[in-house]
Amino acid sequence: MTAVEKPAPLRPSATRGRYPPSSAERLALKSPPAPAQTARADAARADAARADAARFATEFSAWYTQECPRVFGYLLRRTGDAFAAEDLTAEVFLLAWKTNDGGVPRPGWTFVTARNLLANQRRADARLVNLYQELGSEIRTGTAPGFGPPPDDDDPQMRLFIAAVDKLSAAQRELLMARYWDELSTAECARLFDCSLAAVKVRLHRLRLAVAKLCRELSPTIEETR
Repeated sequence: MTAVEKPAPLRPSATRGRYPPSSAERLALKSPPAPAQTARADAARADAARADAARFATEFSAWYTQECPRVFGYLLRRTGDAFAAEDLTAEVFLLAWKTNDGGVPRPGWTFVTARNLLANQRRADARLVNLYQELGSEIRTGTAPGFGPPPDDDDPQMRLFIAAVDKLSAAQRELLMARYWDELSTAECARLFDCSLAAVKVRLHRLRLAVAKLCRELSPTIEETR
């Protein structure tokens, strides 16, 4: 008896589920995109990239114009050297440009970066700058950016305030400078001091109470030295 061969199983089509695929189907599967279509897609991607770059440049320029004087003032008050402050400020914004992810940095980023760069410089110089003495000198001479004419040394209120601030701890003075002299927002202070927004608000509230208490305690002393 002669054996009958079984027919090979039919293979489903990759496109319409039938076998064999038509010539048009085989051509559609094998043919690459047309050159014109590829060129249009490449041009669209290039246009989108240029638009994103232009948008970021505009946003960065506006952000730089707003933030640069604040960062420079922050660094100047802590170094007492305009040239050093300019160099550090330039480095802050160079890092901001190089590390951007399509948008300007979050609030407080510039001041955190400035603080870290300044700490690196201080470690290299192997000395710590007395922040409060420099600030007091700048206020008295009127050289601090953003300040009006220097106050009268005979002003009892100013003498009382300076004496009260001098009694604060270094951490309290740094927060006072950041919030009221450098005019950082509470959100930027939270970022700078690595704590929550609520914690910064509590610290500022306690700081104001402490300064008021010290002013009351020192008031007779200040009056006696006039």
